[in-house]
Amino acid sequence: YHLKDVEERVRFLFEFRRTKAEAVLIQFLGHVDEVTKGTIDDEFLTFSRDVVTAAYRSCDKTSEDEVYRHDWTLLQAVDLDRPGFWRDVSPDEDSLERDIMTRRMNLHFAYSAAHRRGSQPGEAVINRMGSRKSGAPIGSFKDDPGWHLITKARSKLARLGSRDPQQCLNNGRNAWIVKPSSLSRGRGIKLMRNFKQMFEYASESDYRIMVQKYIEKPHIVNGYKFDIRQWVLVTSWKPLKVWMWRQPYLRFAGQKYDESLSDLHPHQHLTNNSIIHHMEGFGKKNDDLKGAKGYMWFLQDYQEWLHHQYCKSDCHSTPWLQAPPYTCEKFGINWEEIAFQEPPQENEEGQEQEENDEPEEAASNRATHGGKVAEGGRVGGEKAAE
Repeated sequence: YHLKDVEERVRFLFEFRRTKAEAVLIQFLGHVDEVTKGTIDDEFLTFSRDVVTAAYRSCDKTSEDEVYRHDWTLLQAVDLDRPGFWRDVSPDEDSLERDIMTRRMNLHFAYSAAHRRGSQPGEAVINRMGSRKSGAPIGSFKDDPGWHLITKARSKLARLGSRDPQQCLNNGRNAWIVKPSSLSRGRGIKLMRNFKQMFEYASESDYRIMVQKYIEKPHIVNGYKFDIRQWVLVTSWKPLKVWMWRQPYLRFAGQKYDESLSDLHPHQHLTNNSIIHHMEGFGKKNDDLKGAKGYMWFLQDYQEWLHHQYCKSDCHSTPWLQAPPYTCEKFGINWEEIAFQEPPQENEEGQEQEENDEPEEAASNRATHGGKVAEGGRVGGEKAAE
């Protein structure tokens, strides 16, 4: 969704509400399953019946009516990090959503005078919710109405999954990636879960921001998120002709992934080397990633990992498991001799500067950004060549 477009804002608002309702059902059914497994007891606090019922009604709504507005009043105050508790909803959030629904181009975020004078944190939620409860012990759902609500919630998620193959990637956190539409190399990308904060951040760049649902249950390798960098070359538009490099590589995040999303630091969630190369220990060997430096693997490293991870056969025939074909060693190049060398540069008088005239940090940063050799780094125990 592009937040510069007022219609896209409305669609994003409905989708954000829907995925929060879905997150409530995912967490609630997770609590039910954990009781069955014996990992939590019946006294564990989960969402109340009011909250679960509102989520059930709202997670496939695409238009607003009176019941939907009533349910969203409840769901908006749900704290996904603390099931069974309300969070304080500021008047600004309601005002922002009204502005979006009325297609206002310029949005406002300042607290109202009444709110500045008035209620203490939490008081507004109490007034808003009245007698409706935020939470209940999971054991309270063991009566017939409770089991019926559990069954309906499972059926609703199953129907949503049949319509959206990517629904299974959500994990009850309602997280979104927020991306500046005109930047590259991971700059300005943030992981956010608060609707108002997203629009406040977007307002800093005149709303030239894209928001996209975050994959909360990614495929991970030894605890790390990764992406696959695939290079293509387009040599003709009419007719379209695309050449595909057959040796893509993997780029890992700098910290192990925590599915609770309690930590939104980019080193854990972004896989762009331009972001994580500033991280302490980036150039050291990572034993969790087969001793790789630079948090990257060749395609062949990934194929080998997949085989050892998922193949359960006692007898193996793996002719497709081969060494990476393009490495410095294969071409007789000593990586350490070329990795961080820069050509001589002239100063203002036209004389060549000595190599050590340049600050070490600047040289390191340019070597990291300066081309595919530095970006390839040392991966999977072998050194990548351009």
